[in-house]
Amino acid sequence: FRSAAMKWNKLRKEISSLLYWTMLSACTVGPGTVVCCSRAGAEYGSTLGWTLIVASLLAYTLNEGTVRLTIVSGSSLGQCLRNKYSAGAKMYNTGLLCWGVALSVYF
Repeated sequence: FRSAAMKWNKLRKEISSLLYWTMLSACTVGPGTVVCCSRAGAEYGSTLGWTLIVASLLAYTLNEGTVRLTIVSGSSLGQCLRNKYSAGAKMYNTGLLCWGVALSVYF
């Protein structure tokens, strides 16, 4: 009887962990993403299938890195960034760099 209870507790922990990560993924993919992807699929068909693969690989890589950082450090990504860039000038320069990259990709 004890072994069955231990198996049930392990199964319950795994399911709750799965639900947690599913909820995290649902927060990442919001209604705006669903609308944009649906519209692109309706207009272009399956010719944009490669973008789905690339976006999935990038999202997986970023989420995996964030999870590993959280597990190792015990802090969230935001907390780690705040600790690393505690000086305002570094944070300002990093922000400018990110905006520069984003604008260069857009234009």
